[in-house]
Amino acid sequence: MTDRARAISAFITPFGLFEWNRMPFGLKNAPQIYQRMLDNALYGFTRISRLEEDPAPKQLDPETSRV
Repeated sequence: MTDRARAISAFITPFGLFEWNRMPFGLKNAPQIYQRMLDNALYGFTRISRLEEDPAPKQLDPETSRV
């Protein structure tokens, strides 16, 4: 997270001020940022299809992909 994002998402408790070092669950744009990161990381790989937030390798043999 950027310094600005840390300051905006900080919270105060009886134990002091806390700032996130990594993106927590529940932020409005967290899924889009995570998906962009996955897309960039998986760019160029073959036989990879992605579902929202869930990369899954494709099976070569349809028989082995049955659940």
